[in-house]
Amino acid sequence: DGGVLYAAGAEKVSGGRWKGVLWKDGQPTYFTEEVGTEVTGLYVKEGKYIIEGNMTADSGDIVTCIWTEEGVQVISEGMALCQGTGLAVAGSDIYVAGNAYDMDYGTYEEIYRSPVWKNGTELYTLTDGTNDAWARSVCVADGTVYVAGYEQQPDGVVAKLWENGTLKYTLGSG
Repeated sequence: DGGVLYAAGAEKVSGGRWKGVLWKDGQPTYFTEEVGTEVTGLYVKEGKYIIEGNMTADSGDIVTCIWTEEGVQVISEGMALCQGTGLAVAGSDIYVAGNAYDMDYGTYEEIYRSPVWKNGTELYTLTDGTNDAWARSVCVADGTVYVAGYEQQPDGVVAKLWENGTLKYTLGSG
């Protein structure tokens, strides 16, 4: 961005906790307190930043967040374990792909699903929850949202690509 180098991540502080940090030409600016923080996406335009990642909330839940100069927005309210894994920005819209852990209390089976958010509101989940699924990246081109990830199938893990929430490709070894 204008020759300025940006990087975002987390710095280990007291008690094994992590603090979110944005480096601008090597100079740190902290954007979280001493909470568990993981950064998985950074976007910068004209000196304004959007950071996407995860934070340990006061409740102990791991939540997906978007940080800007204005502060933090938790986008996975009501989910006990949710991780953001991809960030895309198209115009003024912010897209985040992630992974959420749920429990089927009828069967006591763990379920991993992959929500996609736009501007902090969940658009859809990539699978119906029958199989565990994990999103890994998100991209937006000409208004179309693409998410790459994988899904657990009976015979193994399979890479997949979704377009606007609908499975477009199952990627095999050939």
